[in-house]
Amino acid sequence: FSSDTANSQYRKYLVDENAGTYTEVSSFDVPYSPYVSSAQELDNGNILIDSGMKGLFGQYSSDGTLLAQYKMTLSSSYIYRVYSYDFSGFYFA
Repeated sequence: FSSDTANSQYRKYLVDENAGTYTEVSSFDVPYSPYVSSAQELDNGNILIDSGMKGLFGQYSSDGTLLAQYKMTLSSSYIYRVYSYDFSGFYFA
């Protein structure tokens, strides 16, 4: 096992609480991080993924294609969470 070549996975499920069932809707590999990671589905259908311990985050299309990726260059830091905001309605926007 090597965390340099291993992957984590993004998985999206549709949950039917009435039936007590779930169905996997989509999944794809993302850079490995054992913890401190996050995912956010954006209004345009893309997904923002934070691979926290690697210090990277990226935007993926709904089919898992990497559209853009950013890396924090501080060697002793990680990214806890990443969120996308449009800032509409803020006083400075």
